[in-house]
Formats: sequence, C-alpha cells, structure tokens
Amino acid sequence: MLNPLEVEKGLGVGQALALSSGFLYSIYIIACRQIAKLAKFHPLSATSFSFLGALVVLLPIGLIIQFSYSHFNMFSNLISLSSQQSYLLFGLITLGTIFPYLALNLGLVKTEASDTGMTLLIEPVSASLLGYLALGQSLGFGQIVGACLILASIALINLRIGKLLPKRETRMQLLDLNS
Repeated sequence: MLNPLEVEKGLGVGQALALSSGFLYSIYIIACRQIAKLAKFHPLSATSFSFLGALVVLLPIGLIIQFSYSHFNMFSNLISLSSQQSYLLFGLITLGTIFPYLALNLGLVKTEASDTGMTLLIEPVSASLLGYLALGQSLGFGQIVGACLILASIALINLRIGKLLPKRETRMQLLDLNS
C-alpha cells in the first residue's frame, strides 16, 4: 500500500497526483457551471455542498490513514494546537480554501467554464510569486521561464480567441440561425 506520508519526488507519484488533480478540477468546474446554470444555486450554496461532499469522502480516508499508521495521530495533533496555531489554521481554511472556492463559484456564474479554466492557469504563477515574496523562497531559472511561458500562453490564447471568435451573444445568435 502507498504511504501518503512517505511519497518521494523521484517516484512519479507527485506528477500523477498533479495530473489527476487538474483533471478532477476540470470536472468540478464543468459540473459547477452546469449546476449553477440549471439549478440556479447561489454560489455560497454550491460551495457549501462541495465542502460537505468533500467531508463525506475525505473523512473515511482520514480515518483509514489514522488507524493504518500508528505514528500519525491526526486527532491528538489537532487537539494540542496552541491558540496562535489555531488562528493560523482558521486563516488557512478560510483564506486558502473557502474564499477561493467561493470566488470560483461566483466566477462560474458570470463566465464560461473555458474562460474560467484558462484564467485558473495563473494559479501556479501566483503561488510561486507569493512564495517568493511572503516566504522568501528562491525561484530558479526553470521556474521563472515556466512562469513566463504560462503567462505568455494565457495572453496569446486570450488575444487569439478575442480576435477570431465573436462575442458570446453573437455566437449564440449564429448558432440559432444555423439551426
């Protein structure tokens, strides 16, 4: 069995998890867009349902990990947090998880899933930049080149799509005329 606490860089497991994360994230975006369009859920409701579903799925996984590895005691670690650590954990949960998902769901109501997906490509660039600015992490040449390639790709896609395709309303009218 794969021990999630002992995953090493050279195994390729990290790359497989990152690819599956991107694929599952795209499914999430498409599903949320359809739910927002069809069911007329408020983005806060969609975010709440998403987190409730994640709790139902991840709690059993956490319990399996808890009982499979005796040296990993998740619950006693949570109970023994200091007040400062509790505040930091609360900030991580709200600022790093709840607000971004709420913003994503709000954005999905106003934009197309493809536009949202392209915009989300900036996430690794902003994470690297914030790591550099806030945490003092170093950026290597490869990371800087990669960030520039991501930004250039986003700019090229947006410029090209803006010139080649008419606005959404015009596309819908063209589709109606062809039917």
